[in-house]
Amino acid sequence: MQLLQSGRLTEAEAQIQQVARMHPNRFEPHHLGAVIAYQSGRPETAIDRLRGALKINPSHAQGLSDLGMMLQAAGRRDEAETALMRAVELAPDMAAAHLNLGNLLSETGKQLRAEKHFREALRLNPRLGAALFNLSRILLSSGKAAEAFELARRLIDLAPKNALGHSRLGAALDRLGRLDEAVAAHQTAVALKPGDSAIRLDYASSLAGYGRMQEAIAELRTVLANDPDNVAALNQIAGLVNEDEDPALYQHMDDLWNRADLPEATKAPLGFVLGRAAEKRKDYDDAFTRFVSANKMMYTRLRRDPASTGAIETDARNAFGVETFARLSGGHEDQTPIFIVGMPRSGTTLTEQILCAHEGVFGAGEPGIMRSVADAAAIRVGASSLTELMQRVDAGELKRIGQDYAGLLRQYSPAAARIIDKVPANYRYVGLIHLSLPKAKIVHCRRAAADTCLSIFKTRFSAGSQLFSYDLDELAATYAAYQRLMAHWDNVMPGVVHTVQYEQMVADQEGQSKALYAHCGLDWTDEAMRFFKTERPVHTASINQVRQPIYDSSKGIAGRYGEAARPLIEALERAGVDPFAV
Repeated sequence: MQLLQSGRLTEAEAQIQQVARMHPNRFEPHHLGAVIAYQSGRPETAIDRLRGALKINPSHAQGLSDLGMMLQAAGRRDEAETALMRAVELAPDMAAAHLNLGNLLSETGKQLRAEKHFREALRLNPRLGAALFNLSRILLSSGKAAEAFELARRLIDLAPKNALGHSRLGAALDRLGRLDEAVAAHQTAVALKPGDSAIRLDYASSLAGYGRMQEAIAELRTVLANDPDNVAALNQIAGLVNEDEDPALYQHMDDLWNRADLPEATKAPLGFVLGRAAEKRKDYDDAFTRFVSANKMMYTRLRRDPASTGAIETDARNAFGVETFARLSGGHEDQTPIFIVGMPRSGTTLTEQILCAHEGVFGAGEPGIMRSVADAAAIRVGASSLTELMQRVDAGELKRIGQDYAGLLRQYSPAAARIIDKVPANYRYVGLIHLSLPKAKIVHCRRAAADTCLSIFKTRFSAGSQLFSYDLDELAATYAAYQRLMAHWDNVMPGVVHTVQYEQMVADQEGQSKALYAHCGLDWTDEAMRFFKTERPVHTASINQVRQPIYDSSKGIAGRYGEAARPLIEALERAGVDPFAV
């Protein structure tokens, strides 16, 4: 143990192997041997040793927790979840086991369950910094920015010089629209730990979101000066610097992409960057080939159950038939929310920016609140699906859902008359939105299927999100399910949803913007025509586009790919979608 703690791993290995030979039936030496192997960079050896130790003592909770952590690091997530769940069952008061399980669940997109285990870890150990940090991150993604802010403050109170705490505080302030304070928090984090690349990357992301592009680029170049192969920094700077502005940067990324020793999980983001660069050169064959390779790498790592697409659509349609709207009414009479829904890359950020040109409108970005309050309601009534939820709710529960939502949304702007929630996937909750918040406005952004899906396919989304995007058939099936569900809403809720067709917005910005304002009950302002000058944070893949006037170069992009995009077109046709209809 002393050798391990002092970093003398080779000597520690020799000692523990001797002890293990002397005591082959003792759990402890095999467990410690696994830890030493893991810290020596030999994860498979570590896993084998720990499995051997657990044969001696299958109920050793700490060993199971460590095994789960090692399996997670090795990408074996299903096995890791089994081990960690068993550890929590055996030792429900072990804060570290709840923390490890929360980390795994968060990585695999199971955010509600992850939140539960992070909260339990903090109940058991309120000073557990990693749980404070990770729960804060989860809460930001589920629209609970104010609570995320408080957790970051707690983390800083525990350790005032904790750079990660200040970075997390900056992220929370970011979401709350407290821009100057957010930048100050990020600057404090960088000052405390100037050599930490992740902290600088978060700061650069924040700066870019506010339109301070040159400052963001400077931070990214600082990271790359110390670590030229930092793929996260390369991926981020490529969104701000074009190939013709820095050809050497792109050549370096291409060299990394072609390195055989670089793990696929590391190099995948480069495929998206290099594919978009090839598209700008109009080398569409090279572009699509790179997108296919990059998406395959992501799909292998983040595979999901394709059946979930159809199940989600069927559940929503069953939950919200004509009889549901005839039976239920009430809800919370709050007209603050404006929901923007649709598929990703369909013009949702553009639409949000046009609305935010109005002085009474605040854009909250993608807060994730509706899913969070729907999941909470399902837990309260003991439902495992939307269908069960709608069978069990009454007017009082509907009103509570609306109130819970409105309370969380209001934290983003205490004074704004209207607040925009731009989570594209809220198209699944349109029925619940209308019943629980009958005065809310709902805007649907639509774009030609081929252009939408190509734009999705060439985008690397944040970890755990848009898992359907990495395989052409799953992407097409998801688009088809979305299209059917939006048609269902129009059938059962005629006139409730206003559609903004991207191609029509490009062709007639003023006419389409005026119709959008009228639907949202907003007085027209000519500032809407200058939406790209609106100063507000933007943290989506459209970060650059919405800071420019409307342009039509993305209109019909799939058609310009010609035969290169044939696999995408055929996937859409197999799914029953007209690729080019508008």
